[in-house]
Amino acid sequence: MKRKKLMKRLAEAKAADVSYASGWDSWKVLDYSDALVLAVSECDYVLDGFRLIPLPEIESLKPRKPIQAEIERYYALYDRLQTPALDLTDWRTALEGLSQRDLLLSVEWRGEDGYFCWRIGRIERVKKHSLILRAFDVNAVWQEPQKIPFDAIHIASFGDRYAEGWKLWFERHPSAAEAKSGIRN
Repeated sequence: MKRKKLMKRLAEAKAADVSYASGWDSWKVLDYSDALVLAVSECDYVLDGFRLIPLPEIESLKPRKPIQAEIERYYALYDRLQTPALDLTDWRTALEGLSQRDLLLSVEWRGEDGYFCWRIGRIERVKKHSLILRAFDVNAVWQEPQKIPFDAIHIASFGDRYAEGWKLWFERHPSAAEAKSGIRN
């Protein structure tokens, strides 16, 4: 999608079905810049966390059907939503803002081998051109920090049910996760 057309659609978008390089999702666009889009994900009229996606990754943005918008109004889906205040100038500023919060971040990016990679963890550090993420595995064992270049990121998510479930687990079992990994949380 051409940039000018995309910017116009973003300005008009309330809720939309979005196609991007590595997937498809239903979103309500909350804020955007020339670099990034902040949206809340919605699935079957249930909100499921926030998404940050680089503008060039968006392939299409289709408005929701009128019946969907009517159902969203009926459920007052977005009425209590609190949009996180983030500087969307670029990945560095957005991730620096997120690093100040107690959250888990899911990141999807294209690795050096060309395959898509996905990790969930805590922001360890935000550098000039990359994110240092300390992820954990399926056994809740913390891994060594991993450097992810900003220009490889396709999407970053936070505040979704998956991340919040893991966050709750770590809050209830901090010593178990630390003992297994040897890395303090």
